[in-house]
Amino acid sequence: MTRYERRRDVDILLLDVEMGAMDGVALAKAVRKAGGTMQIVFVTGYSDYIAEGYDVEALNYLMKPVDVAKLFDVLDKAVVRNAPRFQVP
Repeated sequence: MTRYERRRDVDILLLDVEMGAMDGVALAKAVRKAGGTMQIVFVTGYSDYIAEGYDVEALNYLMKPVDVAKLFDVLDKAVVRNAPRFQVP
């Protein structure tokens, strides 16, 4: 979480459930609690946590092995959802 706290210019967060010291679901919850509005995409081999993805308003939950076309579709969707943030008034 420390790197995110220093740099809040993250637009898309790709997380696995198993990431070492902190699991991806816990990180996503911490980011949301801190007010993070970026798009969250879980890329994992664990289907047990899909419901928790909804709790953190994840854009998608991709199961490994990930279909490349599906990954790019999800990333395109994330960019479209972020588009209003990048428009100049």
